[in-house]
Amino acid sequence: MSPKYLPEDEMRDYFRLFDTKGDNKIAKEEFGNVARALGANPTNQEIKTLTSNNANERLTYEDFYPMFQSVIKMEEERAQTHDQEKIVAGFRAFDREGTGLIICSDVQNILEKLGERLTSDECNSILGPFIDSDGKIEYEKMVNNILNDETK
Repeated sequence: MSPKYLPEDEMRDYFRLFDTKGDNKIAKEEFGNVARALGANPTNQEIKTLTSNNANERLTYEDFYPMFQSVIKMEEERAQTHDQEKIVAGFRAFDREGTGLIICSDVQNILEKLGERLTSDECNSILGPFIDSDGKIEYEKMVNNILNDETK
């Protein structure tokens, strides 16, 4: 689980705070509130989807915890997608023709301006798998491959 969330024993304590009947369960409608109290930020649609899969009107901690883990996973996926979009937008700023391609030397210049001096050989070594026959890089595909640890 992501380090920003509480340890499980503390989560159980928060869960119990929402138990209004003293039966170690919460109302299904409280799932989103408990998840938010624990630091997550599920969308209303995610809450609806997750709780609709459980037929009980009241949830035990054992019902709640896997659903909470699903929320965390969805948030992490959203964050990765957001990061990827920001990186692509940064490369897009150097895409003079709006083709989705940038020249390898432009990437080298960008890295130099960020304080990372690379020789042409170093640049080609790192970016080689993403350079086409015209010396251009399809930056969206490159970012996707690097962030998802895929090879071309």
